Amino acid sequence: MESKGYFYGCSVELNSHEIYHLNFYDTARFYQDAIDEISESNSYFYEENVVLLEKVTLENIINTIDKLYKKIFLAEWLDLDFRKNSRRNSEK
Repeated sequence: MESKGYFYGCSVELNSHEIYHLNFYDTARFYQDAIDEISESNSYFYEENVVLLEKVTLENIINTIDKLYKKIFLAEWLDLDFRKNSRRNSEK
């Protein structure tokens, strides 16, 4: 996997049954693919759910998914906490 510099189509299902589709690149491969796409498609590059890694290895993918999960969980927790605090403040 590392020698290719990318891994497409990784699907991650959370406990909430939400599914995230991720594409992993190392920076060299991403640059190469982006330049190729730009030259072929009228000066733009677009790809959903891209995650850049130093090296595309199974270990790096797993560690990154874990970090992203924690970040999503923390963001949702903070959002819920913010709403609770906002309601309390508006009730005063």
